[in-house]
Amino acid sequence: MELWNEKLTRENISDFYQSTVEMVYTSVFDIAKETTRAEQAIVKAYIDTYQQRGTLKGEDVIYTFGDILLKNANEIVEKYPLPENVSFAPRTLDEYTRNFMLEKII
Repeated sequence: MELWNEKLTRENISDFYQSTVEMVYTSVFDIAKETTRAEQAIVKAYIDTYQQRGTLKGEDVIYTFGDILLKNANEIVEKYPLPENVSFAPRTLDEYTRNFMLEKII
């Protein structure tokens, strides 16, 4: 996979999302351990990155996004801790969730 190296715009935010969300979902779910928390952190990271688009060079978008994503995932885990005796099965990104999150971002 090639790293994203374009300036983020209204016209390409969907392309950025589609090219990164599969990897992003798996990584954030590993941190958040629960789908709702993972999805909230992911959607917020895309929106936060998009809001900074005016100050980001194309080659910096993916790195800024990664920093924001990790910060959001860790914050949501702290804010909404799970009971220690609860476990969740690993999950992959399905088409419904992919489309639902993109709709919230757009």
